[in-house]
Amino acid sequence: MNHTNVYKSKLIAIILWFFLGGLGIHEFYLGNPKKAFIFIGLIVFAILSVIFRFYLGGLLLLANSVLVYVDLFLIIFDKNMDFGWSVHEL
Repeated sequence: MNHTNVYKSKLIAIILWFFLGGLGIHEFYLGNPKKAFIFIGLIVFAILSVIFRFYLGGLLLLANSVLVYVDLFLIIFDKNMDFGWSVHEL
């Protein structure tokens, strides 16, 4: 993941992933606009292929789903981000 010196919260990234993960909105938050546009492109092409019956929509949606869950794994185990709180604060 491409991180700059700006603080990024895992909790916010996971919330964005949960509600808008298929569109890649969490990638905009994390500073990866190219990856976010790949997610958006997959969804747009999947919808268009279903509308025009190219029979490729299911494969594109499957690819998008796999990438979304891989991203969740990468967010959770990223050492450069934290949840914004620690066990000692509880």
